[in-house]
Amino acid sequence: MALIKDRSFALKNRLLVISITLNLACLAGLFSLVRIKGGFDYLWIKTSSMIRGQGFDRNYNPHYFNRKEHFARMPKQAEDVLFIGDSMVEHCEWAKLLENSDVLNRGILGDDTLGVLHRIEEMLKPIPPRKIYLMIGINDLFLGVSENHVLENFADILKRIEVHAPMCEVIVHGLLPIDPNRAPKPIPSTTILSLNGRLSQLCREHDVVYLETFAAFADKKGRLANQYSRDGLHLNSKGYQNWKKLLEERGKE
Repeated sequence: MALIKDRSFALKNRLLVISITLNLACLAGLFSLVRIKGGFDYLWIKTSSMIRGQGFDRNYNPHYFNRKEHFARMPKQAEDVLFIGDSMVEHCEWAKLLENSDVLNRGILGDDTLGVLHRIEEMLKPIPPRKIYLMIGINDLFLGVSENHVLENFADILKRIEVHAPMCEVIVHGLLPIDPNRAPKPIPSTTILSLNGRLSQLCREHDVVYLETFAAFADKKGRLANQYSRDGLHLNSKGYQNWKKLLEERGKE
């Protein structure tokens, strides 16, 4: 009888050791995955998305966190002019396009309004920039984020700029048109125009500049004109020259 109890006790111990080992292996795998994805910053932005009612499935890849960390570590100067946004911003050499060495590219491919919200303070401290150009939101629509949630994120972005950079001039761009037949998802032009209209109103409420861009890039059907893009979403060289023209015209006002 004693022998049976000893064997039973030994078996339970083995099972306990195996269970602990498996749990530790799972935790190690989880921590490794989190580290690869972007560390605890990755968990925080995912959790924040869920808390804000915007789901847990947003794909912030290592490129996002690498760029975010890089921007946070870059030295700041009072004369900095930041272009903040997604791939539309990242793909352009703004300093050369605008012939101004104070202009800095702070775009991240695939970024959305929640992603900008989670990195905006890092770009404002310890020395706020002189000016911010903001172009963000189309990826939210591709992800199915509601118009209300996009505007909530925008409002919080503007509030944080007001707190940490009250003297900074802010220019918010309306979203550009896309070609629904060639873009990743067929977002109707009416959806983009509706968001732009409400975004313009939000800018008035926060006393920041709203720059209308849709009409300057749209063809007669309200799609992104072929002359400005090869894939119906991203701009080509002629598209960026057109963007430059809009900025120059605004500077003359």
